[in-house]
Amino acid sequence: MDPGNVCLTRTCDSGNCGTLPVANGTLLAAQTAGDCKKNTCDGAGSIVAAIDNTDLPVDANQCTDNVCMAGAPSNPNSAAGGACSQAGGTKCDGAGACVECLSASTCPGVDTACQSRTCTVGACGIAFAPDGTICGGMGSFCMTGDCCIGGACP
Repeated sequence: MDPGNVCLTRTCDSGNCGTLPVANGTLLAAQTAGDCKKNTCDGAGSIVAAIDNTDLPVDANQCTDNVCMAGAPSNPNSAAGGACSQAGGTKCDGAGACVECLSASTCPGVDTACQSRTCTVGACGIAFAPDGTICGGMGSFCMTGDCCIGGACP
C-alpha cells in the first residue's frame, strides 16, 4: 500500500499493511520559494504550512525590499537614494525604479548662466537659457554683457 502522502510512512505489522504519521515538524522536501512559509508535517499525517519569515519573496528589483510579515510576502519600494545598478541608473527613486538622478544637482556637469542641469523623471538633461539671456558673473564661461546664443556664450 502506497499512502501517497509524504506525512505518512508505510508499515507492515504481522503481515498487515498500514501507515504511521511522520514526526510533527518534519520539513517537506517540496517547498515554494519566496512564499514566506515552510511546509511541514503535523504529526497526524497532514501537511501544514507554517510561517517562515526568512523565506523572502525575491523579485530581482534592486529598488524594492523583499519582506515577509507574519507569513505574508511583499516587495515594498525601497527608500529614495538607495544604491542600484539597473537600467542605467544608480539611485532608487522611492517608487521602485532605478534612475539616473533624484535632483538636478546629482547630474554630472556644471550649471552656467546659459545652461543648467535638469533631472526629469529620473533622467539627467540640460536646459538652455533663452537666446539673449545676459551671461554676466560666470567668470571664464561668460563675460558680463555677453548673451547666450543657442545655449553657449559667444
